[in-house]
Amino acid sequence: VLPNNNLEPETSDSYEIGIKGSYSQLDFGLTGFYNRFDNFIGTSFVGTTSINGRDYSQFQSQNLEGAEAYGEEAKAEYRFSPGKEGLSLIGSLAWTEGNDFENDQPLDTVEPFKAVAGLRYRAPEDRWGSELVTTFVAANERAAETGTDLFIPDSYFTLDFLGYYKFSDKVTLNVGLFNLLDEKYWNWQDVRGLTIGDSEIARRTLPGFNATVGLKVVF
Repeated sequence: VLPNNNLEPETSDSYEIGIKGSYSQLDFGLTGFYNRFDNFIGTSFVGTTSINGRDYSQFQSQNLEGAEAYGEEAKAEYRFSPGKEGLSLIGSLAWTEGNDFENDQPLDTVEPFKAVAGLRYRAPEDRWGSELVTTFVAANERAAETGTDLFIPDSYFTLDFLGYYKFSDKVTLNVGLFNLLDEKYWNWQDVRGLTIGDSEIARRTLPGFNATVGLKVVF
């Protein structure tokens, strides 16, 4: 990451409107937002350099004269029985678009559309619980407008299983089984700025099936 001593302070006007609801079997929220930036600070890919025979990608924080970002976020949980315990359906959506006024092109720092849906179970007194969650992330097609040879990852689905067991209020065991379908995929921010055929693309693939086990102790 290269320094930039010429950065100007970023300022913005932000507007947000939303609605939330909480009932015995349903919680939900819906939010819309619009942000207008002056001297927007974004992280730009500025090329590669070779050090001791290895290639390194170079990034730098830079100002844009003006930019905007707008979008919507939604989330909900429906429980099949009153109260917090038992089986429930969960879901969320996040959609954002942005525009770079200085270069008259899409703002490629925003994340592509993302949707999450899953099945959750909480045991009585929240002693243990689990989730089976699928995540869909769309291809960032608008970013292609900023360069015809940019690498644009395909859309993808992942399937994850999460679980926990509370031995006490202070000790919790967490287990995660991620990417159960062994999907090959990339996060947009990990490959932003890379061009088709770049050797870095293969190295930035996210893990296939993987698992984690963690023990949380609160003192």
